[in-house]
Amino acid sequence: MRPASPLGRPDKKEFWHGSAQALAQAGRHAICVDLRGHGESGHAADGRYDLDAYIQDLRAILASLPSRAVVVGAGLGAIIALAAVGESAPHLVSGLALVDINIWFEEGVLERLHAALLERTMGAQLPEQIADAVSAAHPGEPAPGVKRLLASFDQRGDGRLAWRGDPKALEGSDLFVQQDRLSEAASRIAAAVVLMRGALNATISNQDLQRLQALIPGAELAEIEGAGHFLAAEREDLFDAVLLDFLERHTPLRPLEYIGGSEPRVLRDALGCFATGVTIITTLSETGEPIGLTANSFTSVSLDETIGLLREAVALGHRTVNIPAFPQAADGVSTSAKVGTIQMAQGAALSGDPSSSKAYWHPEFEPLWAEIQNLDVTVTFHLGGRMARFGDKDNFLADLVMTKVAMAEPVAMAIYGNLFGRFPKMRWAIIESGVGWIPWMAEYMDRTWEKQRFWTESKLANPPSYYMDHNIYGSFINDRMGFLNCNLPGGRNVMWSSDFPHSETTFPNSLSVIARDTVGVAEEDVRRIVGGTAAKLFKI
Repeated sequence: MRPASPLGRPDKKEFWHGSAQALAQAGRHAICVDLRGHGESGHAADGRYDLDAYIQDLRAILASLPSRAVVVGAGLGAIIALAAVGESAPHLVSGLALVDINIWFEEGVLERLHAALLERTMGAQLPEQIADAVSAAHPGEPAPGVKRLLASFDQRGDGRLAWRGDPKALEGSDLFVQQDRLSEAASRIAAAVVLMRGALNATISNQDLQRLQALIPGAELAEIEGAGHFLAAEREDLFDAVLLDFLERHTPLRPLEYIGGSEPRVLRDALGCFATGVTIITTLSETGEPIGLTANSFTSVSLDETIGLLREAVALGHRTVNIPAFPQAADGVSTSAKVGTIQMAQGAALSGDPSSSKAYWHPEFEPLWAEIQNLDVTVTFHLGGRMARFGDKDNFLADLVMTKVAMAEPVAMAIYGNLFGRFPKMRWAIIESGVGWIPWMAEYMDRTWEKQRFWTESKLANPPSYYMDHNIYGSFINDRMGFLNCNLPGGRNVMWSSDFPHSETTFPNSLSVIARDTVGVAEEDVRRIVGGTAAKLFKI
C-alpha cells in the first residue's frame, strides 16, 4: 500500500511499481493501491478521511484476498496498517513492513509539513515548483526522481500540473493527534513487523523508531544508508533487499522443514509411532525461553511397561500421552483396520485393535487410569477409530468421513463403561476428529441411556452428556459447526488446531479460515476455542 503520507507526499500507487516488479521476479504477488481520495481511488462520498474510515478500507481489501497478506505501508499508510492490525485485523495479515513511520509528532513539525504539502498540491504548479517545495520541506535529504514525484499530478494544456486527489483528504485530520490510541494498537500487534527508515531522514529519528520498536513485540528495525524521506525511491535496491529478506524469513515460499527430517511426514510419523516423545514449541516464556507441549505415544502392550514409560515421560516434563483408539493387539502391531499403504506401526499406534475383546473400561486397565489421574496427564487419541484407505481413489474420501465420526465408538464405550465415574478427574481428547457431530452424540447418548439404562444395568450416576462436558475434549481443523455448536452439551470443550502442512490443514491460511468460520460467533467463544481451552487442558 502506498498512500499519501503525513510527512508531506501525496504519492500515487505507481511509487511502488519498481518494488512490486522486484517482488514479482522473486515469485511474490504484489498489489498496489491508492487510498481513498488519492490517485485513482475515488473521492469519499461522505467526505470521511479519518483514521477509522481508512481502517475500514484496508480491512475490506485484506478480507477479499485468498490468503493473508504482508502489508507494506509508508507514512500515513504505515500508520493505518499499524492501527488496523493492532486493533481489529490480526487474522488478516502475516506481517507488516512499516516505512518512515512515527506516531509521536510535535505540533510545530506537523504544521510545517502540512503547509509544505498544501503548497505543492493546491492550485496549478510547474514541475520545478513541486520539486522545490519537496526540497524545502526536507532540506539536506535526497529528492526522489521527478517522474515518480509527479505521478499523482495531471498535466494541463498550459504545462502546469494539478494534483489528482481530493483536496478534502489534505484538510485537518484526527490521525496524528491519536498518539495514545496508536501506542495501544502498536502494543497489541501479534504479526511479524519490520520498521524501516532512511538514515538521512531528518524528520523521523532513529530514536523515534527504537521507541516504536519497543512497543511492538518482536519488531525488527532496518535503517537504509543513503536514503532520506523517500526511502523506497531513493535506495530502491536496498529497500527491496530488506523487504525480500523479511518475507523469506517470515512467509517463506518454500515448504517448512522439520528438525529431524526434511519431509513433513516425519512429524506425523514421530507423533504416531515412537515412544520417545516429541516436543512442539508453542510459545516463549517471559524470559524468552521456549515453552513446549510434549507428547508421548506408547505402542507397548505391556501395562507395566506403559506405566513405567509414562512415569519417565512425566519426569521429563511431558504433559500428554497419546494411545491407540482401542487396546493394542497381543503382538503390538496387528490391527483389524489394516491398510496396506500405511506403515503397520503407525496404524497400530493410532487404532490398536478395534475387534479386540478387551476394552479400556475393563478392570485390567484401571492401574493405568489411576496413574494417569494421579500424574494429572491428559490422554489423547489421534483418530484411529477407522483407518482411511490411502491411495484408494474409490474409497478414500468416504473413509475420511468415517475417520472422524468413528471416534464416537471409543468415547461412548468409555462413558457407558463408567470409566469417568471411577476416574472423574481424567481427561480424554480426541484430536483432529472434527467436533460438529459431538453435540449430536451427547444428546443421542442421553436419550438412549434414559430409555435403556435399566435393563442394561447402567452404573452411570449422571447422563452421558455430563461426562462429555467434564472429561471429553475434541479438536478440529476446519469445522464451522464446531464453532456454532460450542455452547451445546458436548460442544463446550472443543479446540481449533492447525496441524502441520498437509492436505487437511488450513496452512497457510489458518487465520483467514478462522475469520470466515467464526462469523456470528461471540468473541469470547472464539478465544476459548482457538486457544483458551487448549491452554487449560494442557496447562500451558
